[in-house]
Amino acid sequence: MSPLQHRSPGLVGATFDHQQIKASIIADGYHVDYPAVRIAKKIMQQRLLLLPMQLPQPPKVIISINPKEINLQPTIS
Repeated sequence: MSPLQHRSPGLVGATFDHQQIKASIIADGYHVDYPAVRIAKKIMQQRLLLLPMQLPQPPKVIISINPKEINLQPTIS
């Protein structure tokens, strides 16, 4: 995603500026720093959806291909 810059507002600036656009942000301090979350919330108010990053672990998948069995362990990054 393009950053917010003073001469080229990019996607962030367009989202902040357009009053009908809604957006979501992962508000966990890791994906987006907390001051950036606060700034976005001040600007977008009710148009911003704050998402936690506590998603359930996906199920383990086992695929059987004669005569081998393949175990897939999905990871969340």
